[in-house]
Amino acid sequence: MQKKVLIIASSFAFGRPMALRIRAITELFKACGWKVIVYSDVITLEDKKEYDYTMFNDIKTYGLGRQIKGFKKIVLPFLYKRRISNILEIEKPALVFTNSLYDRFFITRKLVKSCPLILESCEWYDPSTYKYGKFSHHYILHTICWKWGYIHVDGVLAISRLIESHYKKIVKNVIRIPTIVDSINDEARVKVNTSKEKKLRLLFAGSLARTKDSIRPYFEALDILEDYANTIFFDICGVSEEEIINHLGYELYNKYKKQIRVYGKIPQNKIPELYSNCDFGIFFRPNQRSSHAGFSTKLGEGMSCGTPFIVNDTGDISLYIKNGINGYIVKNDKDIANVLKEVLVSSDYERSEMREKALLTAKKYFYFKAYIREFEMFINRVMEG
Repeated sequence: MQKKVLIIASSFAFGRPMALRIRAITELFKACGWKVIVYSDVITLEDKKEYDYTMFNDIKTYGLGRQIKGFKKIVLPFLYKRRISNILEIEKPALVFTNSLYDRFFITRKLVKSCPLILESCEWYDPSTYKYGKFSHHYILHTICWKWGYIHVDGVLAISRLIESHYKKIVKNVIRIPTIVDSINDEARVKVNTSKEKKLRLLFAGSLARTKDSIRPYFEALDILEDYANTIFFDICGVSEEEIINHLGYELYNKYKKQIRVYGKIPQNKIPELYSNCDFGIFFRPNQRSSHAGFSTKLGEGMSCGTPFIVNDTGDISLYIKNGINGYIVKNDKDIANVLKEVLVSSDYERSEMREKALLTAKKYFYFKAYIREFEMFINRVMEG
C-alpha cells in the first residue's frame, strides 16, 4: 500500500510565497512514491472560493472553510487542533510534514505520536521584524518553539546554510533545499532584442515589509545615473501605490512616478508572465539574521522564467548568483547604478546569454526534480530512525 504523508501548511495552493514552496514539496513527495494529503488554514485556488475540503492535482486538501482575521485568530489553534485530529483519524498518515507554525507547533507535536514528524524551517526571525521587537507575542512564541519545540522533531528541511548548521547540532536528520518551484518554463524568453531603443524594465514582486524587502536603493541609483535615468522603468506588483509612496517618500516617488507601473495584488499564476516580460528582478534586504536565514522565493520564481536578478548578498544568494553571468550582486545604490549602466551599454547577445544562464541555474538548483534522490534518502533515514 502507498504510504501517506500529511503536509501541514500555512498556505496552499496559491497566493503566498510559501504556497509555491509547498506545491513543489508535494511534487517531491509524489516523485518519491508517497500519497500526499495537505492541510492549510486557507485553501487558495484560482476560483477564490473558501473550502473545507477539495482536490488539487490529485491531492486531498483540507482547510477550515473560512478565513480567520484580526483578533479572531485567537481561536485558530483550537479550530486547528480539532481539524488535525479529525484528519489524522481519517487518513492515518505514516509521516507528518509541517511548516514552522509557532502559534500551534506544540499542539501538532502532541497530536502526532504514531509517526515521524518533519519540520520545514525557512525563517529565523529577528526581533526587528516585529513592531514591538522582543516584546511581540509573535517573537516570543517563535523563540519558545525555536528553543524548546522544534528541536524534538525527527527531521528538518532547512532552506539555508544558517538554519541547516543550527539544526545539525541538535536534530539527527537534516537536509537543505533552497527555494524550489514545481514547474520550469522550457520556452521562457531568453532572446533580447533592443536594437531600436535601449531601455530596462525592472520587476519587484512581493511585499515591502518593514524589515524585509526594499526597492528604495534602486530609485536612489537613478539619481546617480543622470542621463541614463529615464531609460529605467519599474513594474511593481504585490503592493499598492500608497505603500510605494510610504516606502520611497513623496520626493523620490514623484520624481520617477512616470517610470513606475503599479499592478497591485495579482494572482500568483500571473507573476511568471511579468518576469518573462521584464529584464531583471530586484529586491534589497537588510543585513540581519532573518535575511541570512531565509531564501527569497522570488529567485526561483523569476529565474525559472529566464529572468536574472540584481540583488544584494544575503543568506545563500552568492551560492547561485554569479556577477555578470546570471545576474548581479550589489552592495549599495552606487553598485546598482554601475550595474544598470553596464547592462544598458551591453549587447543584445550578452543580455540573452545572461537570461539563458539564469534559466539553467533555475533548472539546476531551483527545480524540485533536482532534489528527488537526495530528498528520498532523507525521508528514508527519517522513517528508519
